[in-house]
Amino acid sequence: PKIRRKVKEVIPSTTNPGNFDHPSASAMWLQQFRSQNSDLLKDLQLTTGETYTWSRREATEAGSSIMDLVEHGINRSRYSTDAVAALTKELKRNALEGRCKLAFVVDGMNSFFTPGTLYKVDGVYVGPEKFTFYQAFMHFLQNDWKNGVIVGTVDLKANEGNRRESYLPRYLLHKKGWETLDPFVPIPVKDYNEREMSSVLDYYTERNWIQTVDGTSEEARQELTAYSNHNPRSLMEICRSL
Repeated sequence: PKIRRKVKEVIPSTTNPGNFDHPSASAMWLQQFRSQNSDLLKDLQLTTGETYTWSRREATEAGSSIMDLVEHGINRSRYSTDAVAALTKELKRNALEGRCKLAFVVDGMNSFFTPGTLYKVDGVYVGPEKFTFYQAFMHFLQNDWKNGVIVGTVDLKANEGNRRESYLPRYLLHKKGWETLDPFVPIPVKDYNEREMSSVLDYYTERNWIQTVDGTSEEARQELTAYSNHNPRSLMEICRSL
């Protein structure tokens, strides 16, 4: 949802007419992907199943390491969004062919299905179906692959500003999102209990994320618990200013 709320760079796609790319955000996502998965991918030795032509002189040949897609997208931000699309396609193919197991994890999955509210073309908001970056991940929501798991949250803040009256999945996902994800296993996530609250405050204090008050004092902890009402997001936002 963050990329929907804070659009820093959006440009017309050079490879998919009518679509729009997020070069900076795509490059940052690829860097994060590399940081989290590079060691694992070295062991798996996953390769591309087709050739990806970026320009007259640049191409990633079939049989290349999929890390070549990652590196190309990072080093050539012009192609970073297309590199994300190619990477997700290849990860899905490798999982389908049994070469790896894949976990697709999304915070604020309902953002895939909410109308655009930030970026306009000719006075009309652009919806997520026109963003290459988003559509790259929509392929994982299709039921045509195996050896993977999809884990996602729904979030009020991932919805448009005038559609935040309910926290229930059916409301947040809209009709299209609900039908796309069906069937799924809903797992309610409750607010922190006392033990979890204490553990999170210990973590915030140890990481020096709480500095203006004594995070170890009982008085401060009671106040933070009361103000946040044990809610994880509320606690995070309150502690952000401390």
